[in-house]
Amino acid sequence: NSGIHNPTGAILSPVTAHRLLKLADQAELTIVEDDIFADFEHSPAPRLAAFDGLQRVVQIGSFSKTLSASVRCGFIAAPPDWMEGLTDLKIATTFGGARLSAELVLTLLKDGSYRKHVEQLRTRLSLAMAETAGRLKVMGIAPWIDQAAGMF
Repeated sequence: NSGIHNPTGAILSPVTAHRLLKLADQAELTIVEDDIFADFEHSPAPRLAAFDGLQRVVQIGSFSKTLSASVRCGFIAAPPDWMEGLTDLKIATTFGGARLSAELVLTLLKDGSYRKHVEQLRTRLSLAMAETAGRLKVMGIAPWIDQAAGMF
């Protein structure tokens, strides 16, 4: 997780991202960047996929955290020459499509409802986080990291 790590809430620094990408390149590794909490961020953290240009990094995301766990719809960003194989794999491993979820997400993205929903969700989560942090402070408990956003 580059942004809003689960469960710490930490974000990846550009320096750490650079080091990680260098190590992956040296070892000829592919990194899967799990970006399912991205829409909770007020300011986007650095992303490995962006720094790497999708050479060694495959980025995945989901709408299940922001809309509903029952909305099993997400996305993948990968090198263009991988897409046909990934599409074939999706078709071969999925017995039923999530067409309703996909249509719902498409509609919400197109009409601006998703953006408005996420803005309200970020606000509610920020208020809940501040309240929880205040209650913990009264009990003498201080989180080891001040989260900027997230669910935890």
